[in-house]
Amino acid sequence: MLLGSINTYSTLGAFFVIYIILRHLRDIIQLDKKTFTRCLTVICVAAVACSLIFNAFIGTIVFCIILAVLYSQLPRPLLTVANKAVLITGCDSGIVGYSLACHLDRLGFKVFAGCKLQNSDGEKQLKSQCSDRVITLQLDVTKDEQIQHAVKFVCENMENGEYIWGVINAASIVRIADFEMFPTKELQREFEVNALGQFCVCKAFIPLIRQSRGRFVNFTFSDIISESGVQDFHRCVNEEITEEQQHLYGKDYLDHLMQAVLAKTSPSITFNDLFTIANAVTEALLSQKPCFKYHCGMDYTLYGVLSSIAPGDFIDRIGAYMVPRLSLNVTDSNVNKKDQ
Repeated sequence: MLLGSINTYSTLGAFFVIYIILRHLRDIIQLDKKTFTRCLTVICVAAVACSLIFNAFIGTIVFCIILAVLYSQLPRPLLTVANKAVLITGCDSGIVGYSLACHLDRLGFKVFAGCKLQNSDGEKQLKSQCSDRVITLQLDVTKDEQIQHAVKFVCENMENGEYIWGVINAASIVRIADFEMFPTKELQREFEVNALGQFCVCKAFIPLIRQSRGRFVNFTFSDIISESGVQDFHRCVNEEITEEQQHLYGKDYLDHLMQAVLAKTSPSITFNDLFTIANAVTEALLSQKPCFKYHCGMDYTLYGVLSSIAPGDFIDRIGAYMVPRLSLNVTDSNVNKKDQ
């Protein structure tokens, strides 16, 4: 039985090796000697582990998932940076936008860094940390006149031979709260920034991106919340929550909710998180054949692979586990008392 499993994994591994070699010959992935050796090592270790731990059916599924994740981590050949310019939103108030502006500046891009507020601390720090290739401009993605001005500003500040290659929508707002206590105006604001703002920016820059045949990079999810965003959200919750909700949930639960929000503030992001995001954006901008979607981090990469092959109910459970949860049980003290 063990020998049969090993033969199955060997066959799948051989097909995978042939597949990545063919993709390498077509310049879709980069495969040097060191990377190829690592792939063979991972395949061999995974085959032995799956044969010893799982039965044939489960082991085959796990082994295929490992191969899929392994393929997603293989490097792709990149285009040159010469004469390419990018626009990034959310560079003063968002740690992701700020970090991407610095990273792409070091790579040699000309960077138009959109800042929500003029002469903000984030804008001043960005100018001091980066080279002259970084040009800041005021850009609030919820204001159409500023978006149109950004298009005009970018065109006016292009030098001979330069062209806008990428538009990166890094401006985002994330809020965490129970559905009943989520302030309506905060939901509207989140939609205006995360959805409508991205749409308006992309629509305005389509002619320039079409001309250069460049790329749009949109962040569809972020679990990073700025400190000021936490304070604004806390104020909105306190303004809109009713006495009945305060009695139903209790002060301990509301305090625990804000602690969960504070736990997701920007200081909690690590260097590895920013490194992963920067690599994904670099590949999205410069890969000869970019992917439609990039999952930043091994946990979200695995989640993306599972979502394409696993049942929906199982994916919902995994997604619920990845989202921050509140452990306080409010029904014991407050709800029961009210029912009595």
